[in-house]
Amino acid sequence: MNTLFDTTLLPANMSPWMAQMLMLFVKGALVLAATGLMAYTLRRSAAAVRYVVWCAGLLSLLALPVLSFVLPQWQVGILPQTAAFVQEAPVLATPPAPEAPPALEAPPAPRPAPAPPAVPLPPAVEAAPAPAPLPEVDPAPAVAPPAAPAPRPDAPPRAETTALVAAPASASPWANLHWTRWAFLVWIAGALVVLLRLAIAHAGVQLLVSRASMVHDEDWHLLTEDIAQRLGIDRMIRLRWSAWTAVPLSVGVWRPAIVLPEKAGDWDETRRRTVLLHELAHVKRRDCLLQLLTQVTCAVHWFNPFVWIAARQLYIERERACDDMVLVAGTRASTYAETLLETARSLHSAEWSTVAALAMARRSQLEGRLLAILDPSLRHRSLNRVGSFLAVALVAGVALPLAALHPAQAQQVPPVPDPPVVAPVPDIEVEIPEIVIPEIVIPEIVIPEVNIEIPEIVIPEFDLETHEIDIVIPEIEIPEIVIPEIEIPEMEIEIPIFDIDSDLNFEDDPDLSVVVGDTLTIEQIIKLRRYGVDGDFVRGIKALGYSDVTFEELAMLGRYDADPEYIRAMQSTGYDGLSLREYASMSKYDVDPDFVAAMNEAGLTGLSAEGLIRLSKYGADEDLIASLNRLGYTDLSVDDLVAMSKYGVDEDVIEALSRAGYANLSVDDLVRASKYGVDEDVIVSLSQNGYTNLSMDDLVSASKYGVDEDLIESLSQHGYTNLSMDDLVSASKYGVDEELIASLSQHGYTNLSMDDLVRASRYGVDEDVIEALSRNGYTNLSMDDLVSATKYGVDEDIIDALSQHGYTNLSMDDLVSASKYGVDEDLIAAMGQLGYTNLSMDDLTDMSKYGVDAEVVQALNQAGYTNLSVEDLINATKYGVDEDVVEAMGRAGYTDLSMDDLVAMSKYGVDEDLIESLQRNGYTNVPVDDLIDMSKYGLDGDFISEMRQAGLADLSLDDLIRLSKYGVDAEYVEEMREVGVENLTVDKLIDMHKHGIDAEYIRELRDNNR
Repeated sequence: MNTLFDTTLLPANMSPWMAQMLMLFVKGALVLAATGLMAYTLRRSAAAVRYVVWCAGLLSLLALPVLSFVLPQWQVGILPQTAAFVQEAPVLATPPAPEAPPALEAPPAPRPAPAPPAVPLPPAVEAAPAPAPLPEVDPAPAVAPPAAPAPRPDAPPRAETTALVAAPASASPWANLHWTRWAFLVWIAGALVVLLRLAIAHAGVQLLVSRASMVHDEDWHLLTEDIAQRLGIDRMIRLRWSAWTAVPLSVGVWRPAIVLPEKAGDWDETRRRTVLLHELAHVKRRDCLLQLLTQVTCAVHWFNPFVWIAARQLYIERERACDDMVLVAGTRASTYAETLLETARSLHSAEWSTVAALAMARRSQLEGRLLAILDPSLRHRSLNRVGSFLAVALVAGVALPLAALHPAQAQQVPPVPDPPVVAPVPDIEVEIPEIVIPEIVIPEIVIPEVNIEIPEIVIPEFDLETHEIDIVIPEIEIPEIVIPEIEIPEMEIEIPIFDIDSDLNFEDDPDLSVVVGDTLTIEQIIKLRRYGVDGDFVRGIKALGYSDVTFEELAMLGRYDADPEYIRAMQSTGYDGLSLREYASMSKYDVDPDFVAAMNEAGLTGLSAEGLIRLSKYGADEDLIASLNRLGYTDLSVDDLVAMSKYGVDEDVIEALSRAGYANLSVDDLVRASKYGVDEDVIVSLSQNGYTNLSMDDLVSASKYGVDEDLIESLSQHGYTNLSMDDLVSASKYGVDEELIASLSQHGYTNLSMDDLVRASRYGVDEDVIEALSRNGYTNLSMDDLVSATKYGVDEDIIDALSQHGYTNLSMDDLVSASKYGVDEDLIAAMGQLGYTNLSMDDLTDMSKYGVDAEVVQALNQAGYTNLSVEDLINATKYGVDEDVVEAMGRAGYTDLSMDDLVAMSKYGVDEDLIESLQRNGYTNVPVDDLIDMSKYGLDGDFISEMRQAGLADLSLDDLIRLSKYGVDAEYVEEMREVGVENLTVDKLIDMHKHGIDAEYIRELRDNNR
């Protein structure tokens, strides 16, 4: 990263990094434009084809940087050379001193000179008759201005910098940042925001799945397995119920799961099949994984608006492709449209984010999907492998050439009146032969102006029950756009191998493990030269026993001045056997033999390399340790020293706290005090206001949440004196201020406790809330009522809606319950139409709380249960009694059951499977009470079969229930038989099991009696 920043600080028109970002933007825009054109061309094809096209287009953006390095380069002269312009104050290259290693950066000129106008070079570069020495810069222009005069011997040393004019010492370090650094930081910030949004969305989905309950309904699982088998899905699909979603969701990148709303158990067979077809279509195509990759692409290319447009189009085509799969499976279009409408109608809260979960229906795209589903002219088809391959091939045909394209920078060199002075590099000779690149002529593309008038599409009201619909979509005429063909001539460019001769002697030196053309590139060699790595450097490293040294290790060693001499010096202090990266890190943070000796003298011996690095990195030196020792802080660990130095705990801090009465503090207290700004001024300020002898916890809390003299005085002016520190912290934390107190006082709320003020501020009780409730007759409310009303959203709209249906003069408790559980105008009107009028607010609240609505009442009416009481309706919904349960009991022979029986049976899990298993074992016409007891104590057909195999046959229902209730099963009977206890009655078995008599107990008794 430093290399990048160094480059961007060069006096250049555009840094290489910015050029790469610009090309990435241009290439991405071209790929997505081509993708959009392909998708438009395929608008009459299957939605799945367009979906694959958009997926390939977006994902190719992630591959562009990699392909740009992997594919052969196709260079086109479209950008100016980034480092070949002379700015107002050029950086001059000077030859290195004979005894010093090559300079990493060029020294600045003594005075800036105005830049002469740039003049382009001719297309072809003539080969020099003799090898020319190269200047010592990276990247280096071919010609350098005259070298600056050498500094005087008595001149003070200057710090290395790439800036031409030193910034004032008091200036902010951010003021000297080059604009390309700002661009880089903005890009990083944007990417982090998008990735954070993605992480939060996935965490929410994981929480949703973890809190959802498993689906135990066998019908759902059988139907899921059948559809998965038809679609060719061999992965395990998890089914979950959740109260947190009103629409079906497909989630999970690696472990797919389908999350269903709790009311999904009431759906009929057709709706279940339709929903599962749609969600399993997502699973089959691994849409969750593709969605994750799409969001990563959006994070990397967030600055490109075309990426967000493409992501939205991908979402649209994905849902339409799933719709096509549902229709191809045989679902009628009108039935499927009705399912989507019903699903969308159930949305009462914010939809789940499309970032991490794939919802079946969202209102924002519903109209377009319904038009596509019900349009008979569209071809609803699924995607085959041939279509997928062709779609990907089309996008690859655009992305690969663009990835190979690289901008060739046209050199521009300013005219110089005198021959330039070139800084020689010792022993490096580069012979650059002539490279002739044929000229490419690209004709100008003129795209005519296109005016497209899109007439309004009128969608009449239609009835999905009768399946009668007549939607007329007018034809849109789009004029043809003719783009002239671009002919690019074939190019045969021979680039000869550079002849490099330097003191590195890669080819002749057998001690080196790297060879030019094998593992090192020209750029890497230049980089090593910049960091002062030469043949002697490498031989010195190998002489220390480090073979197979990598380029990265050499670059790190050279960059941070960890040369062989430094490593030998560190080894002499006992730090031998370390990796080269550890030595580089130690040198980076100024860990040298002097620092090690200083730590040893301070009593810190035997430290690890990591410990030394951390101490030096955070400035924990011998002076800090000595000052702490003088104050009684001895034998401190590395962690303690690092924390104290990191947060500025020094002698001054400790003495200031000691003067304020806080002596002999622990290291943790000192660190927290310094971290949150607890100093002498804070302590004195609190003390002057009567807060003395506070604990360090209180002081930290006060400083952390901004408890200061102003807050104490403002509260004191309103009579809030002698408050505890907890009260002050809460007041400051939740924004209790003078304005809030005055506002509440004007409305009669005076002399409130601090707890009331904190709750009022925390939940947003303000003047507007009080006045709104007062206009509707709710005056003189307690603070508890005001807090509850604000917390659960009781406002004028809710009061007016309830008042229009006769619910006036309600207590605040009733209003809070109504708002909390969603009692609204729609529920009251719907229940009134079904004959449930003049309901109490408690009844309405309970009905809304447990999901009793018009749909539930109508379903029970159709099942023969009419004129039910509100209590029966609530119990039925609470324990899952619906028309499916009634039909199942009827098939099992239990008709005309009371609602109490149905509720009890559903509550304890009596279902059709249990009854059938009992009938297979000869127990027919079992009374309802016995069925409930059998299910309650886990008795089913398997239990009866196992007991028969254990020798207990023809038992009465009462005996079976008692055996299961007290835990006597077939395994227990077999254990007793193995120890010789047989032919026991039911009462004896129960009595033995209740007293803990098992086979092991009987064996012990027999062994002790022998």
